[in-house]
Amino acid sequence: MTYEQIATFYRTRMGIQSERSVKQLAEFTRFIQRKKGDRLRVAGEEMTSILFLMNGVARTYVIDDYFGTLSSVFTFEGDTVELKMSKVAEWFLDEYVGTAEGAKT
Repeated sequence: MTYEQIATFYRTRMGIQSERSVKQLAEFTRFIQRKKGDRLRVAGEEMTSILFLMNGVARTYVIDDYFGTLSSVFTFEGDTVELKMSKVAEWFLDEYVGTAEGAKT
């Protein structure tokens, strides 16, 4: 992607208006490809970067102290995003269960 395409992403998709901020973000942005099954983060790992999924599927897992689990699957393709969340837990993760779909208009 060109610098201007990256800058446009930050302006339009992320809503960043400061040109100074857009420039700094665009200069530090890099694109990487991952294979199916590759881990992006590991529990306890220090966060040193922000990741944006541009295309593909991401799955996340949350396990609490009482072994309740939450699974989230994000699917991105073109201008469409789908989200499916399910849990195996008592009442405390109920608000995170469901599906959603959206498209850029």
